[in-house]
Amino acid sequence: MKRMKKTIGVLAIIGLVMMSVIGCGGKDQAETQAVPTTDETILETEDETKPYFEETRAEVQVEVPDEVDAMRPILNGLCKALTGGGIYDPSDAMFYWEAVYSSINGNTWIHPDISLADNGAGYMVPKAVMEEYAAAMFADVSEIPELPSNMGGIQYIEEEESYMLYSAGGFVGNMDITAVEAEDNAYKVTVAFQTKTGAIENYNFNLSSGGAGSFPCAVHGLVE
Repeated sequence: MKRMKKTIGVLAIIGLVMMSVIGCGGKDQAETQAVPTTDETILETEDETKPYFEETRAEVQVEVPDEVDAMRPILNGLCKALTGGGIYDPSDAMFYWEAVYSSINGNTWIHPDISLADNGAGYMVPKAVMEEYAAAMFADVSEIPELPSNMGGIQYIEEEESYMLYSAGGFVGNMDITAVEAEDNAYKVTVAFQTKTGAIENYNFNLSSGGAGSFPCAVHGLVE
């Protein structure tokens, strides 16, 4: 009987020790699970951080009068003709027609009186509309010059009294108006033009109110 009591007592002590060990292990495991991992901490930080370019991007707003904004096709055509060191010279027939062609071909805005050719090869531009473009681009020129013999892409059709502009692919150019200074019905308009190579060229145009037809202003040249 005494031996049995001793055995029971030993078993009871072993049981208490085992329960104590299990209890400590469970507590350690619970504490381990409650601590966030390094990866979780990084993910939370990334979610709350804005991309670098959004933090540093400058927001520049330029107020562009409506009549200047309507001149974008004209200015874009002039910029393309001036790219690479060109000179604003209305007396140069090649420059004249390259600027006019560039202001029509590939632009997002097309004069309402310009139509697509029946064969789909390009645009039919009535002579009166071409005079509007010319007056808007070159305020001091009263007559449209003759087409140079080596000028491609444009043909005058006598019986239609229209110019046929053959559509051509290629780089049209990206232009943005970056500054406008207004004074006495005149504007100094600064534009940034991105060339085919990705270079940015800046031009300052002298405009006056009172254009022709769809163009409310006229370009008088470049301002140094």
